[in-house]
This record gives sequence, C-alpha cells and structure tokens, in this order.
Amino acid sequence: MQTPKTLMQIFLELTLRSSSVFLSVLPSKKL
Repeated sequence: MQTPKTLMQIFLELTLRSSSVFLSVLPSKKL
C-alpha cells in the first residue's frame, strides 16, 4: 500500500494551493 505517499502528495498539493490563494488574497486585503 502506498497510502502515506498519496497522503503526502495530497497534503503538498493542498498546501501549495492554499499558499497560492493566501498570497493572492493577502495583497488585496492589505489594499
């Protein structure tokens, strides 16, 4: 079973998406 690997991939993808969204929204909120 490669569940840990899959979970890590999903976690990394979610983190990257969250970071992208956060960085995109942050400047808007500052303005």
